[in-house]
Amino acid sequence: MRLALLALVLAIPAHAHAGNDDTYFLSPDAALTAGAVVATIEEAGAVWYNPAGLASIERHQLDVSLTAVGVRRRVVEGGIETALPSGTLREDLDGTRIDIGSPATLMARRVGDVTIGGGIVTSRDDIVALRGDTPLDVASDPRAFQSTELLRSQTRLHLGGGLGFRVNDRLRLGAAAFLVVESLDDHFTVSLGYAENVTAGATDPPVITGLNRVQRDRSTRWGLQLTAGAQWEPSAKLAFGLHVRAPILLVREALDFHDVQQQTDPSGLTNFAFFERRAAPVGMLSPTRVALGGAYRGEGFTLSAELAYAHALRSLDVRTRAQREAGAPSAPIVDLRHNVTARVGGLVRLTDTKALGFGAFVDRSPERRPRGLGEFQIDYYGATLGFRTETQVRLDHERARTLIFRTTIALRYALGLGEAALLRYDQSSPALTFTPETGETRDVLFHEAYVFVGSSLLF
Repeated sequence: MRLALLALVLAIPAHAHAGNDDTYFLSPDAALTAGAVVATIEEAGAVWYNPAGLASIERHQLDVSLTAVGVRRRVVEGGIETALPSGTLREDLDGTRIDIGSPATLMARRVGDVTIGGGIVTSRDDIVALRGDTPLDVASDPRAFQSTELLRSQTRLHLGGGLGFRVNDRLRLGAAAFLVVESLDDHFTVSLGYAENVTAGATDPPVITGLNRVQRDRSTRWGLQLTAGAQWEPSAKLAFGLHVRAPILLVREALDFHDVQQQTDPSGLTNFAFFERRAAPVGMLSPTRVALGGAYRGEGFTLSAELAYAHALRSLDVRTRAQREAGAPSAPIVDLRHNVTARVGGLVRLTDTKALGFGAFVDRSPERRPRGLGEFQIDYYGATLGFRTETQVRLDHERARTLIFRTTIALRYALGLGEAALLRYDQSSPALTFTPETGETRDVLFHEAYVFVGSSLLF
């Protein structure tokens, strides 16, 4: 049994990304209270946050939400280090993007004593686009120039459903299962140049030595994930919740890797290309997550808080890129990381049909320390503020019923602090080189602001 467990652990892939597992809010209640809903959620979004909350839904419900507009400003301070004939030049990698995405569609239906819910959510939808340049006329050394572009996109979809039921008036239980599909696309481009014979008054044209390299890493993963939860109300004013999210069990991974290098020198042109496609062994993705929360319901308001613990078991390949390309034997080590995140939120009922929500969160990353090209470890600190309005429409027919429409608009801001792997170039001579895995890191500063829009129908 121990050998089987160790084999499974060693199969776990290690990928460090800029987005964490709970970056986005996927239901109106979560958007209003910074995600502190494990003890209180009573809407279709309970399928994702705590399926026990489905048992509190008295009417059929449909939720559709979208992170309508998102602005990301990301800076890796001194992320590029270039050795020039005159010394070392350090430059930032930076980028700003405006994104639209992270949709979620969920539905819940009461069937006797059980409530069934299901739908599709986008738990990760992240694009990292960073760029850094050293122009040819840089004051420190006019003979060298470089251009670097790093583009990484990741989308993770969960399709599935769950059920919740009441054990008694105070205790509710629930469970859910999801099919997970994740796509990753890493694209790295670097152009290095070294110009000789560029001194003032030179009559001969400059001699250019150049290196262009393009790396493309694309993968698609399929997996399964199970969750379970409980909600307990010891009194009318107090509520507690527990939610356990298991790791994603990978059942298949398809990987495309493409690496092209073009070297230009006075004597000619050399091209190098490498292409590989393979199916990866079964492993696990995403850490185990256990969330415990509590809430206090007062006269016209609710305050909630939760702590979430996550641990990630990973197999780390400590070889450098050069060692892997040379075929050096692998000697993986097992890395066990722990982290705790915290969320607090409140919901104030202004009138019978309007409510104001607010919250704050600390979303720490379970990722390991970055080692290679495009890897990040980011902790987010942020707050939310939102508003919800409700409209009732009574249908005029024999079996008249009242439809309830809810609209939620919320703002989320997060400050991301952490580390990114350093890129190092050597342009001190015409023998141009770059080192994608230096083992060194640089500080990262991320700013993220989103507008959440959600619409709910209760019928």
